[in-house]
Amino acid sequence: MEGIYRSELQLMTAVPSSTNQSWHKDNRARGLSIIVPLVDFTPSNGGTQLLLGSHTTKWPLSEGGARVVQASAGSIVAYDSRTIHRGLGNETNVGRPALIFCYDRVESPPPG
Repeated sequence: MEGIYRSELQLMTAVPSSTNQSWHKDNRARGLSIIVPLVDFTPSNGGTQLLLGSHTTKWPLSEGGARVVQASAGSIVAYDSRTIHRGLGNETNVGRPALIFCYDRVESPPPG
């Protein structure tokens, strides 16, 4: 599709004893973020936490709408790049790797 490109491809691992990430968005403009868990995502091993509906609302939001993604290895988790989210800390003694793909529009590249 013209004007859309893969802006990021990462291998991200929540290492054992890591802490929660800060809440953030991948982009302020509409885009697509995709996570492919390489091991099962659970609340204890650093799964991603999403604030549902936050892609259409303004900050600050209540964490009451937050949901932890629980997904099997190899599944696909897709969400709007404007969705507020964070990786949770890994309370286990094994790493939690995942592939992250982000697709954005040429006119609105991600920050950074």
